[in-house]
Amino acid sequence: MNPKKVLILAVILVALAAFVAFWDMPQSRKKKQDELAGDQILDLDFEAVNGIELSRKDGRFTFAKRDDQWYMTEPVEDIGERWAVQALVSALQYARPSRKLDELPEGYLQTFGLENPRVTLTLRTPDSGKTILIGARHQIGNSVYIKPQDEQVVYLVSESSLSALDKESDELRRRDMLVPLETNLKINKIKIEQAGEEPILLLAQKPTEINPDAAPPLPEDLTWKIDTSAGPTADQETMRNLLDKIATAKATEFVGPVGDDPAVYGFDKPWLTVSATYGEGEQAITKTMVVGNKKEIGAQFYAMTQNRPFAIYIHQDTARAFQLSRFDLLDRRLLPGLSAGQVAILDLQNAAGSFRISRSGDGWSFTDGTPADGEQIDNLLVEAMKWRADELVRDRRGRKLARAARHNQAVTLTFRDADAGVLKRLVISGRLSAETIAPAKVKSASPGETEDKEQVVVLIDGGYADTVYLSPTTVLEDIPQTRGELETEATPEPVAAAAEAAQESENEPSALESEGDSD
Repeated sequence: MNPKKVLILAVILVALAAFVAFWDMPQSRKKKQDELAGDQILDLDFEAVNGIELSRKDGRFTFAKRDDQWYMTEPVEDIGERWAVQALVSALQYARPSRKLDELPEGYLQTFGLENPRVTLTLRTPDSGKTILIGARHQIGNSVYIKPQDEQVVYLVSESSLSALDKESDELRRRDMLVPLETNLKINKIKIEQAGEEPILLLAQKPTEINPDAAPPLPEDLTWKIDTSAGPTADQETMRNLLDKIATAKATEFVGPVGDDPAVYGFDKPWLTVSATYGEGEQAITKTMVVGNKKEIGAQFYAMTQNRPFAIYIHQDTARAFQLSRFDLLDRRLLPGLSAGQVAILDLQNAAGSFRISRSGDGWSFTDGTPADGEQIDNLLVEAMKWRADELVRDRRGRKLARAARHNQAVTLTFRDADAGVLKRLVISGRLSAETIAPAKVKSASPGETEDKEQVVVLIDGGYADTVYLSPTTVLEDIPQTRGELETEATPEPVAAAAEAAQESENEPSALESEGDSD
């Protein structure tokens, strides 16, 4: 054959191969995928379903929808876990077959494991129902045979997409302990009762001024009061942690019906009872968790909730997270109730000397009229309003830390109003290890905390009585140490003015001086 003709034929063959590779084959694959995507195994909206029956080799589970809530009716009467129940339907509703078999061989039910299916799922609606049979695994790949009972067709579907149908019994029951079914209600009251202790009541305080353009405050952003609406303010970070524990308190395992003898589980004399109230007036709902005996082996407690007569297990960390005293709940802010705008005069005293800065119409300045760096002072005040103690300490340990602070005093910071009246005075120690000086009886389990962690001790005039504030060292880092750090221009520090400010500050008793030495 003519070499030129051979070359032309070769070029044509390459062009055809390229067409098949880059156009025809992808189009064929896409067409096949589109055809399979159209083979929806279950064409049923979950919201229309009001009854479910799931039969497996390990048992039969039935669910009924009442007032838009799901309840397990077999093997026990209990509240169903909505997301798990919905997943039973979604597993088939969104399953996409990799293969459709509509030309079925004789004896296919037995061959495909559909004669005695390992899983049968029946979905009922007010008008009809649908039953899906799930049979054996395919010999190759991770697929299983699926057949709608009323159709002469079998699908191959990825087994992993049907994992929701294999959930354990406990996963199909509602495991939340303190969260109501009604998701639109906000928590506004918490009651903690511990054996031998006075009950603690926590009340969400509504803001007195509401900005109509602002988003409504979340429960953790509200001010919480202890015992009464006029009681002490609870620490906001502690409340966030507590609210998180309420939202995530779950059963780890269902034990069984409580029966006629609650004493078996310690429910007759519980050591802990936690109640959370949501909503107000006639819509108010209270969820209560009762914690009884500790399991003989393992880190779990027996617990139960009202209107659900089942003993369950909860992890010990869940239970002990609610072991709080009023002292644990106190506000840990160093300057509660104070705003940056209230401060007109700032006195600072440390080993390097003393100075006073005042606010006027022209900005901030020292007592001799030298301008001060207003931006830096405003930033200091903003940061100071955020200062918060890691821990409040009192009694013997608190007195030891107070003495250590006296011998390692770093800064005295006094905040005054425009009339020079004292708003707050903080006496702050240098860096020290609280665990070395006064070890806590119960070691902290907070991640990252070590015994030699450096902190500062803060004593506050007008703070909680006989209490020291064990705070992070960032408090010291926020405070300027010399006058020069706040000057806007290099000016010699007037000794007389500094001495005058120091004398005025020293004439007023500090929190350190009021601390006793005896245990």
